[in-house]
Amino acid sequence: MVKISAVMPAYNEEKYLAKTIESLKELEEVKEIIVVNDGSTDFTRGIALDCGAKLIDLKENLGKGGAVQEGLKHAGFEVIALVDADLGYSGREIKKLIKLFYAEKPDMVIAGFKEETAGGGFGLARKTASLLIKIMTGHTIRSPLSGQRIIKKEFLERMGELPGGFGLEFGLTLNALRKGFSIKEVDTDMTHRLHGKNFKGFMHRGRQLIAIAKTFINILRREKRVT
Repeated sequence: MVKISAVMPAYNEEKYLAKTIESLKELEEVKEIIVVNDGSTDFTRGIALDCGAKLIDLKENLGKGGAVQEGLKHAGFEVIALVDADLGYSGREIKKLIKLFYAEKPDMVIAGFKEETAGGGFGLARKTASLLIKIMTGHTIRSPLSGQRIIKKEFLERMGELPGGFGLEFGLTLNALRKGFSIKEVDTDMTHRLHGKNFKGFMHRGRQLIAIAKTFINILRREKRVT
C-alpha cells in the first residue's frame, strides 16, 4: 500500500492551514501530516493540533528550508509530499502528483500552477530560476519555484543540507538535476495566496530573487569544493 508523509512548513498560516490539512486528509495515500510551525505568532500552532496534524513546534523562525529539514527528521514513511500551508482545499490536487509519481516512477514530481494562480506578479523570479536551470542542466522546468512536490525520502537525504528560505525549491530542483535525478511536472488546478503587483508583492519577489542568487552561488561553490 502507498504510504506518504506530508511535510508542511507553516509561518503565520492561520487563514489557510485548516483547509489545507483537511484537503490532505481526503487522500488515502497520505498517512501522516506533519506541520512544522516555523515560529508563528498567530494561531497556526493551535490549528495544526486541532486538525490532528503531527506538530513540530519551532521556537524561532528558521525559514522554509530549515522548517522542511526539521519536518523530514520526523517523517515516518519513505515517500514525502512537500506541501505549502496556503493551498486551502486545492491541496487535494496533490493526488495528481501521487498518480504520476507511481505511474512513471521519476525521482521527483513537481506541481505546475496555472499562469493566473502562479504568483500574482510578472514571473521574473520564476523565469530567472528556469533560465539558470536550463543553462546549468539543459533541462526546461516550467515551475521551478513550486513548493508542491513528491519525492522519495532517500533522495532528499542524499541532497544533504537543503537550501534555506525562498531558495529551497530552486536549489532542490537544480541539485536534483545536477545529480542526475529525474523530474516530471504535472499541471494542476492548485491555488494559493497571491502576493499581487503591489509593494508587498514586489518585496516578496525581490527576496525570492536574492535567495535564488544566493542558492545558485552556494551550489557552485559546493561543487567546486567537491571537485
